[in-house]
Amino acid sequence: MRTVVSQRHASTMLRVPSAMQRCSRLAKNAIAIALVCSGCEHTIALGTECPPIGKECIDSTNRPPRPPPVDIPDASEPKPEPDAAPAPVDASVPTPPDASVDEPDASTQPAAPFPGFFNPSFELTAGAPDGGNLSPLSSSVAIDPWIACSGSLSARPEDDLRNSPVGMPSMTDIVVPTHLQTLVSMAFSVGITGGPATLSQKLSEPLVDGQPYAFAVDVIRSGSADARLQVWGSNTPCLSFNELTESEMIAEGQTLQKVCVTFTATANYTHLILVSSPVSGARLFIDNLRPAIDCP
Repeated sequence: MRTVVSQRHASTMLRVPSAMQRCSRLAKNAIAIALVCSGCEHTIALGTECPPIGKECIDSTNRPPRPPPVDIPDASEPKPEPDAAPAPVDASVPTPPDASVDEPDASTQPAAPFPGFFNPSFELTAGAPDGGNLSPLSSSVAIDPWIACSGSLSARPEDDLRNSPVGMPSMTDIVVPTHLQTLVSMAFSVGITGGPATLSQKLSEPLVDGQPYAFAVDVIRSGSADARLQVWGSNTPCLSFNELTESEMIAEGQTLQKVCVTFTATANYTHLILVSSPVSGARLFIDNLRPAIDCP
């Protein structure tokens, strides 16, 4: 058998009895040499089938670039499962709310709109710092825009719980505000301006017929008589009023307690009037009108 080799490749010639034997030897020696066989036009790479026996092969220094290795998966390894398709959404089943979304806390929501009160803590707008009586006729003390219509009223930084005080009050006889500097005392009286104590103001916005409203107020009673807080609606400061609601009996004590007041306007009213129930022998102390945040 004669091998045809160019002089250029003589130094690298491999003489073998057959192409099959040459391929076997290359495989054993792990020599990654591409082979070009005489009489063939194709290239034989390591690990491929050798040409028929009887053809001689030579080392090709001008062999084409080797193709990149192909990653053949191991059949023993488990195949990854394909991603499951999302389940269809059943429109008839309601979707639960997203737990990550903060829902409004019912305890922080007003029970109903707050009437548009001005000066809801009854702060002094005129007079001495220690306050005094509020008179429907004339007074040096004012808590504008509140107007004293009738009865016995006063506005002070602190007040005496005793109905018929004699001497200096003790610490247990004193009631103080729950908000800011002033609280109001309301009691039934006789005389030209006598009757239940009534305190009126024009609201920032009129009440709307049929609209529910609510507010909270701090209040306490002194005296043994049954005393309640009433709310009247009117379109004048002190006349032509209609009762809108009345509280339960106010508790007796030294510390003001929160009372929730709710009502529905029976007409369009520009004024609200706070009234102590028309009985003698008791006084109400009130302070801090505010939205009914945690009222039922």
